Amino acid sequence: MLKTHTSHNILNPVGGTIALWGIKDAAVLAHLALYDLQPRGTETAGIVSSDGTKLHRFTALGHVVDQFERDVFQILPGSAAVGRIGYLGNRQPINDNVGPLLFEDHSGPLAITSLGVLTNYQAVKSFLIRRGAIFRTDYQTELVLHLLAHTYTGTVAERLLTINRMIEGAFSIVILTADSLFVLTDGQGFFPLCLGKKDDGWVVASESCAFDLIGAEFVRELQPGELTVINKDGCQSVPFVKSSVQSRCCLEAVHFCRPESRFGSSSYGQISRKLGSMLGEKYPVPQADIVMAVPDSAMGMAIGYAQATGKPFEPILLNTTPVRGEVITADGTAMDVSVKVNFKPMTEYVRDKSVVLVDDVLADSKTMNLLVSALKRGGAREVHIRISAPPIQHPCRYGVIFPLPTDHKKDLDSADSLEFLSMDEVFAVLSESMEQSYCTACITGHYPFVPGERYRTVRVAD
Repeated sequence: MLKTHTSHNILNPVGGTIALWGIKDAAVLAHLALYDLQPRGTETAGIVSSDGTKLHRFTALGHVVDQFERDVFQILPGSAAVGRIGYLGNRQPINDNVGPLLFEDHSGPLAITSLGVLTNYQAVKSFLIRRGAIFRTDYQTELVLHLLAHTYTGTVAERLLTINRMIEGAFSIVILTADSLFVLTDGQGFFPLCLGKKDDGWVVASESCAFDLIGAEFVRELQPGELTVINKDGCQSVPFVKSSVQSRCCLEAVHFCRPESRFGSSSYGQISRKLGSMLGEKYPVPQADIVMAVPDSAMGMAIGYAQATGKPFEPILLNTTPVRGEVITADGTAMDVSVKVNFKPMTEYVRDKSVVLVDDVLADSKTMNLLVSALKRGGAREVHIRISAPPIQHPCRYGVIFPLPTDHKKDLDSADSLEFLSMDEVFAVLSESMEQSYCTACITGHYPFVPGERYRTVRVAD
């Protein structure tokens, strides 16, 4: 028996989103942009378009490339669209749990999607159920719809400003109506969005790489605590709740973002090479014969490490079929086959060699241990692990999914050495491109806020 799921990533991000306004064939371009964002989510994909009067929705389970066939776009007309990809997490694998969601309230039809986590979701949901709300999905985004429905007066923008006082967490929310696009970011900026321009239209995306395929130009990052309204009157920004402490997810900078995406004055690819270079300067392996990367996110770091140490870089680990799971053998023993299927070393390059294996972040030492064992079975004399960030030690409360942390050094006893950069060293590299504060809770255990504080305040005033 083989138990699998579609994600083969150890670290699963909060998903990816794209929104377009005032651009011909918006749904087709949203589909193209989602290709570039695909690493942010491989289990769900959906697009809602607006023709100026009605909204049209198509969602599916699985990869973008597998689900959006040519004739789908005949049911997604219009010059505005919002798309989303992601992981299901603990939601049931049904289309009702795939964003964007499409509903209608007293102001008309609206589509909504979100990234991240509303940390007071259960408390606010219970409050709304006692007031008569009926939830039909496991999708946290539906909570925002119910709050909008319970906020009767004002424009959608004004209602969003009202409900922002009732929700807390690490989130970005995108709402599409027949005549406007609304984008709301949390006050601490956990998961930033980018604003772009295409001809006379506007684009918002999780990363600037999504602009490349559709010919849009990067304008800026949306600020923490910013409400952006886009319609026939143009693009307007309404700052509302900006925290005094910013908390950009540190994993966005060192792991999730594609190398061509913008980061301040440089790109994430440049950041990766600088981190790898610092790693090589601080933790060289003089006897090493070759440097290799855990594909795909650590390629830039491995190249930077190789350049700093003067050792040759070789792409020895092949990233193959994306499967993660375990096989139950005839005697009932569970055997993990994920590494054997996903990563295949070219043994002729490692035989009798001392190897430096570079990765961007260490979340699952079990998987890394299997990689080391595979290289040594292939004939590697030594395997030295170098990681460009401190190991993950604590769970994320804000939407990133990864295995429960373990004692990494103890679990990686098969490696000949193991070294990490410190958070201060990582920050030194990041600050060269952008001055920014980060959430490092998964590494340090210091969480930016205690879930539930804001909701308790609202309930007292209610």
